[in-house]
Amino acid sequence: MKIGYTYCSAAALDENTTALMNAGCERVLHDSLGQGRVSLAAIRHLLRAGDTLVVPTMPQAADSVQALDALVRDIRAEDADLTILADGWSHEALAHGLAVLRSFPMPDDRLPGLGDAAPTAARRRRKSSQTLPEDEVLRRLNAGDKVNAIARDLDVTWAAINRVRKRHQST
Repeated sequence: MKIGYTYCSAAALDENTTALMNAGCERVLHDSLGQGRVSLAAIRHLLRAGDTLVVPTMPQAADSVQALDALVRDIRAEDADLTILADGWSHEALAHGLAVLRSFPMPDDRLPGLGDAAPTAARRRRKSSQTLPEDEVLRRLNAGDKVNAIARDLDVTWAAINRVRKRHQST
């Protein structure tokens, strides 16, 4: 049996119901936005082997990756199928994608890499008020060194190098 489910506003209900009926759903249940997914919870308990849950879009199936993972696990436990119309995801492809996501270590309930990707030097701000060796800056400028290279080597901003240059310009 194909069971359709939609989680949408009242304005989008007719469109979603039509799409689910065109997909061959024998029964369509819906929940309104802001009222939780009560009908989806009921469907999860009523699914039997061979049934297929059909949802128009992935955000209507779940509001997070964890909720989607739990839905897929429940459906697999009942030997049922899940079809997401708009995204073209089959039950097997979705289960495989979620298994790949679960394989990544995620300490502290964070997504891996958030805040860790930038090197320490790139995150540190350069000090523009630091005392500069003006004679060194002038010597390197006269030798043709680039402002960027001087600023990087002395760990100061470009503005600090330019202030030294302007202060010592001949008029």
